[in-house]
Amino acid sequence: MKKLLVVTLMSLVLLGVGGAAIAAQPGQAPGQGQGQGQGQGQGNKLKEARKHVMRSHREAFLDGKVAIVDTDRGELLSTSENSVEIKYEDSSTARIEAVGKLTVCANGSREGSLSDLKAGDQVMVIRATNTPKGDHTVVVKQTGQGRPCAKSPGQGNPEGKGKPEGKGEANSQ
Repeated sequence: MKKLLVVTLMSLVLLGVGGAAIAAQPGQAPGQGQGQGQGQGQGNKLKEARKHVMRSHREAFLDGKVAIVDTDRGELLSTSENSVEIKYEDSSTARIEAVGKLTVCANGSREGSLSDLKAGDQVMVIRATNTPKGDHTVVVKQTGQGRPCAKSPGQGNPEGKGKPEGKGEANSQ
């Protein structure tokens, strides 16, 4: 019985050492070799693809409800009191009605209104429905200059580096 136990333990040790040696071979360790070679550049391809996304529909389960988030991106054709009309990259058009609370991010402020937007602006419209906090529509004028709705440092927060009430050293960016 002791001999069987010793042989079993020795086998496990040898298999463990052998397995570690195989795993440590060049190009075979996690994050190296074939997996890494195939993964390089995928982030750039996804980033480029995201620039051309015209519409998306997502569903999330939040607090026992299925929340729905629809995103549309394109060139603004016109606005009305509670909607925008956009032209997608494929030249199709759509009128998008705002749902719930409306926030417009334009010209460095999240306090804008649809009248701040002009025909020809590139916009993204995000509509969230059935969320725990209620329905909400955000229209973002896309300028390519960072995040127009962000409050964090380096993105339109001159008071400080994200500390409460803006107390902190000034942002040098």
